[in-house]
Amino acid sequence: MQRMWDAASRETGAVTRISTSELIGRIRKQFARSLNAQLNYTEVKTTDAKIPHVDWLVRCTVSMLTEATVQQIEQEILEYVQTGLGTELLVEHLTVEITVEDIHGQVLGYSQIGD
Repeated sequence: MQRMWDAASRETGAVTRISTSELIGRIRKQFARSLNAQLNYTEVKTTDAKIPHVDWLVRCTVSMLTEATVQQIEQEILEYVQTGLGTELLVEHLTVEITVEDIHGQVLGYSQIGD
């Protein structure tokens, strides 16, 4: 079953219904531009109980494709998630949990960014 969220529109603040798969699709669309990382897994959920939701948690697992540093990859991922969610939705608090792996699945780093 697809989870639906009542989120706030960035433009008007009005309540808009959006599915988890649509949110993940927006993030994946941002990753299509990446030359450094491949998105392997994404989970999106809210962390607030109010409606409309404005606090979000995004978990991403990515494979590092280049000689970039883990910190560079983490910054790139954060930007993609912020753009993917924040283009149309009002986001007051965003926490991004990032797991960076090499191309063989070995974990190179984990970080949590946000509040």
